[in-house]
Amino acid sequence: MNLAKIAIISELDSPLITSCTAGVGGRQIAVAALAQHVSRLGYELDVFTHWNDKSLPQVMPWIEGVRIVHIDAGVPENARVDDFANNLPVFTQGVIQFMKQGSVTYESVHAHHWISGATALEIKKQLKIPFAITFHTLGKLREMHHDPGERFPAQRVGIEERLVHEADRLIALCPQDQADLIEHYGADERKTTLIPNGIDTEVFSPVDRTEARRILGFHPTEHVILQICRIVPNKGIENIIRAQAQLAHKYKNPTRLVIVGGEPISKIDPTKTPETDRLKKLARRLRIDHLVTFIGQQPQEKLRYYYAATNIFVTTPWYEPFGITPLEAMACGTPVIGANVGGIKYSVIPDRNGFLVPPEDPQTLAFFLDKMLASPAIRRRLGAGGLRHVRNNFTWEKVAKLTGTLYTTLALKQTGRRTPRRPRITPIAVFESELQQKLLAPKKYPAAPSR
Repeated sequence: MNLAKIAIISELDSPLITSCTAGVGGRQIAVAALAQHVSRLGYELDVFTHWNDKSLPQVMPWIEGVRIVHIDAGVPENARVDDFANNLPVFTQGVIQFMKQGSVTYESVHAHHWISGATALEIKKQLKIPFAITFHTLGKLREMHHDPGERFPAQRVGIEERLVHEADRLIALCPQDQADLIEHYGADERKTTLIPNGIDTEVFSPVDRTEARRILGFHPTEHVILQICRIVPNKGIENIIRAQAQLAHKYKNPTRLVIVGGEPISKIDPTKTPETDRLKKLARRLRIDHLVTFIGQQPQEKLRYYYAATNIFVTTPWYEPFGITPLEAMACGTPVIGANVGGIKYSVIPDRNGFLVPPEDPQTLAFFLDKMLASPAIRRRLGAGGLRHVRNNFTWEKVAKLTGTLYTTLALKQTGRRTPRRPRITPIAVFESELQQKLLAPKKYPAAPSR
């Protein structure tokens, strides 16, 4: 008897990327965490990914219920997205050949990212297996908010458009992501399902601030604001530095800005990290370079200490389809100021766990920073609100149950019957209704300062 499984297509992001791996990002973490938690519900998963380490076996048991299936697509080490896109046909045929030759029956496919979606599309065409896709980012939106000089594979948008119309289910990370799929890609709203990313509340949890600062070597009493992100223009770091200059010069509130991300600090080279160099020069021109500290890349398990050691976490990107770092900060009990964009405007609830500001408005950001830094009581209240918010709405356990419901729905479409070992869990539609009412209803924002 063939074993029924779910196929996860994650060409770019292997779950074997550990929490301490340099360069690990939000999508990598999401793929690994989702597979772990869905398998705990009784689902059997095969995760198909690129075979970049030939010392590993092609089929590798990872955790109970999850195998990693490596596909050799000729992608070089340290490959760019273009390399994966150019080698997509090889990867796709490798996956299909494995599925045809094995003793496994796949009930459904879940693709992460548009490149994996292209593989899922061909699987559906050849093997008649339904698929869902989580894009994580959308090409049209990236082009609208891209960094100068950033390159995009030429075929991306065309493939995304086809995926939107031929996928059996589209997973949106937040209502803005759902709206973007409908507005910019003509998605059928009936096919879209709202399932956010989750937070590992065992990794991200409160730590005593004094102890966290001792561990990191921070001054025990100075005000510290934090940003954790890739060091690229669209993450809005310049906006934060300009706001910090206003704190120091206008509000007379010198505050240290700690920026985590980019290359490891030992490898930061101005010729290879031009954005870091540009931001450092900006801080010097604004006479606050002594208050800006670039920490560089840090291991995932160390980030909780940075969140906990901080008075306020700030993130003001131009575009953010979900935004995992504000929720990580909340899980550590740290209040947040975020840009009123994308997923951030739904995870940050003004005056309950933080504040929202326009993405390129250092004056307004400085106003709210000064307001929060002046009041430990406000910070404690917002920090406690954020902690409750994450634990109630964004745990991986809850996200896994929602995703499991989706897999079961797709399996019913494929087999016409309910397969064994499926937990009784809340239907997706019920969750969407509850979350819309509790979390995503229109909010009243505090008035911005007069200019």
